[in-house]
Amino acid sequence: MNKENFVAIKPMHGLSNRLRTISSAMAISERFHKKLFICWTPGPGFSDEKFTFLFEGDFNLISEEDYRNLAEQNTEAILNELFYKDEGHNIRILDGFSYDFFLEGIKVSQPLVYEGSESLIDILEKFPGHNCKGLRHEYFEQLRTITPSKEIKADIDRFVEKNFHTEIIVGVHIRRGDTKKCPYGHMYKSLSDEPFITKLEKELSLNPGVKFLLSTDCEQTFKKFKAIFDDRIISYPKSFVKSEFGAEKLNQKDALIELMLLSKTTKIIGSHWSSFSQMASDIGNIPIHYCLANEVETKKK
Repeated sequence: MNKENFVAIKPMHGLSNRLRTISSAMAISERFHKKLFICWTPGPGFSDEKFTFLFEGDFNLISEEDYRNLAEQNTEAILNELFYKDEGHNIRILDGFSYDFFLEGIKVSQPLVYEGSESLIDILEKFPGHNCKGLRHEYFEQLRTITPSKEIKADIDRFVEKNFHTEIIVGVHIRRGDTKKCPYGHMYKSLSDEPFITKLEKELSLNPGVKFLLSTDCEQTFKKFKAIFDDRIISYPKSFVKSEFGAEKLNQKDALIELMLLSKTTKIIGSHWSSFSQMASDIGNIPIHYCLANEVETKKK
């Protein structure tokens, strides 16, 4: 293999954002026969937990210094320099470079370097003449090969054995944390508990035996739903941590456990624009219903 034929990524922000970036890079690496290097570091929205503590697998992990060296040696391959996001958070490709050269490089030997939280497929599909057909299917395949470490998987299996006894368990993910204060908080569309309560009550009327696996980063919200729905609520016994925009977010082990548990439910009632809700749906290949301010938006798998 050509020594320059690689993808080097530094996934950023929260757990699901990082998984999205990694899985898309895995799909591109597999399709175009490129070696994948992952630089896994602490950062805003995440903790200092190491990749090998959270996940199994034979991944090529590199230091931040090595990542910087690769970026400096291959400046023409840095995806971050080729796009921006508009006010609606849509990816837009910048003008002023050779599309043909870049796209031919994707197919052959040019490296790709990226630091961020986007799907590389979402970026590459914006280029005229891209060759990414079918990559989304490959993205899902790669995503589902990423498995928790043995220790974390054992915790997940014990919880499932103890609590997943009913036929219908609906996953509920309510994102709170920094949504009220972050610059794009309006994108979440529902900062109220009421649409979730209404949806859960409807589920109960349709399926009296239903249980709800509740995942939320807000202890107050958790207590409220527990008081309303009592033993209908099951939840992983985690420690609630601070969630402030731009700051680290501790205890990603519990976040990974909750993500995998949500993926094992029948369907998910999730928070609009939350990558965590969507990631659980993608991993489990299950339907997701987004709670909005005045309605519930459904995305079928």
